[in-house]
Amino acid sequence: FMKDVLIEVMKLFPSNHIHIGGDECKTSRWEDCDKCNNLMKEKNYTDHMQLQDHFIKNIEAFLDSKKRTMIGWEEIVRGSLQNKTTIQVWKDKDKVIEALQKGHKVIVSLNSHVYFDHHLAKTDLKQVYSFDPVPDSISKELIANILGSEAAMWTERSPQHLVDSKIFPRLLAFSEILWTYPEKRNFKEFHKRVQFNYHILKHLNVTY
Repeated sequence: FMKDVLIEVMKLFPSNHIHIGGDECKTSRWEDCDKCNNLMKEKNYTDHMQLQDHFIKNIEAFLDSKKRTMIGWEEIVRGSLQNKTTIQVWKDKDKVIEALQKGHKVIVSLNSHVYFDHHLAKTDLKQVYSFDPVPDSISKELIANILGSEAAMWTERSPQHLVDSKIFPRLLAFSEILWTYPEKRNFKEFHKRVQFNYHILKHLNVTY
């Protein structure tokens, strides 16, 4: 079923990369599933999460056969994947280093800083501006495998009429930090410049 879905996705999107998710996997249904438990016995698995690793590796091999590179959230890094699979880290900054040390390229999207579905009281403009996708004390060789970042705007708790106000002006901070080295950033100076962008947003009918 998943391969059929992915074939349709690949027809729609001819990019080299395919993001398959793989996060927040719940195993409770598998624990009560005879087929799952029989597969565990066949493969000598001792942990139901190994079923996810098994599944992810199969999908990775399938995408590789189609000349595509797989991207998955940090939870998949626990499995033995090909080095060319890209890992997207969303909650545990230590996973950035772990994935890099295993030879993966990494996208850093920590929910503590760049999840725009979070309320402004939790992740304000200053919090976004303080974000650095590169962990401290990391070698220059490994830094080269950090592809960058991606902000997230999940809409489970944000209906469409709130999306503009969730994204702007935080997207301005996010854009600047990805183009500016940390030592060259200045939040006070940035905040002054943001004021001049509000009339542009208003002109574009953005409900910031």
